[in-house]
Amino acid sequence: MEKVGYSPATIYELLSWKKWNGRDLVVAFGSVVKVGGNRYVACLYRNDSERRLDLVWFVSDWDAVCRFLAVRK
Repeated sequence: MEKVGYSPATIYELLSWKKWNGRDLVVAFGSVVKVGGNRYVACLYRNDSERRLDLVWFVSDWDAVCRFLAVRK
């Protein structure tokens, strides 16, 4: 990602992102928090008609429905 001029988005960039399609689960790897020995990242998704922000467990393999937000350096 860095080789092509991008960096992982932070939670602030995720929340201010205007082009979200309202369907995809979007992860911001630029904001990682450690809780109880586990790492979590910020995630934007839709639950019914509501836009939701949550912390999801930082895993090594991600589901195909996940999208990862990056910003140009």
